[in-house]
Amino acid sequence: MPTLLLLSLLVLLPFWAQAGIALSQSRLIYQHGEIEHSLLIANSNPYPILVQLWVDDGQGNLERQLPASGVPFLSTTPIFNLQAEERRMVRILYNQMPMPQDRESMYWLNLYEVPLSSHGEQPPLDTDYRLSIAMNTQIKLFYRPAALQSDPQTHLKALRCTLKRSSLRWQVVCDNPTPYYFSITEVAVQADGKSYPALPQADMTIAPVALKRYPLPQLPDSVIGSGVTLRFVSINDQGQRFRHARVLPIAPVMRPTRRDVRAEDDR
Repeated sequence: MPTLLLLSLLVLLPFWAQAGIALSQSRLIYQHGEIEHSLLIANSNPYPILVQLWVDDGQGNLERQLPASGVPFLSTTPIFNLQAEERRMVRILYNQMPMPQDRESMYWLNLYEVPLSSHGEQPPLDTDYRLSIAMNTQIKLFYRPAALQSDPQTHLKALRCTLKRSSLRWQVVCDNPTPYYFSITEVAVQADGKSYPALPQADMTIAPVALKRYPLPQLPDSVIGSGVTLRFVSINDQGQRFRHARVLPIAPVMRPTRRDVRAEDDR
């Protein structure tokens, strides 16, 4: 590809800002048969940084990385420097490790950044960098088997959500019977003209053939009889956000047992 054309494409690409770096994509989707994706990384800091890349199951712990034999994705450039405002393209490869073929699989790409001095070293404490800290950015990697060809967004209607009362608080419980992951955020319920947000979680994604619970610590019993609407935002393969609203059915309230109360107190 001619250099001028490549530069033009880089300018037009949308970037997702995460910590001090910006990425050309917010997630990577590997369809069956694909073994490689490229990710453009830009250093939006006014100083150079060291970037380390690795894939794991979501722990995001540099000191406790999964062994390479247990991870299906790897970066061809696991560690590199980026000058201020510099961009770099990296390749993330699928090593063709066997994956489930009846549902999607999800992993996380970690981008760990450390501020550097102009000489490529970590800055001394008596410099302007002394307040800078290392930061870790994570984006999702999905493997989609051959049997799953449709857009996951078209399957959202199969998601079954109900409002349930635990021993001490209300929660939205979503049952995903599909083989797709649903990327969900901004979960809230609206009742009696007010909005009650779900408790923030590090990852609000709903896994295939699984339940996901969203606690509602601020939702009072007094508004339940007025009708409840579930509102949430879903994110598609391209990182686009879509707002949803649906009537939320209320599950029968079960009288809590002593075991339920103790379990709730332990949380």
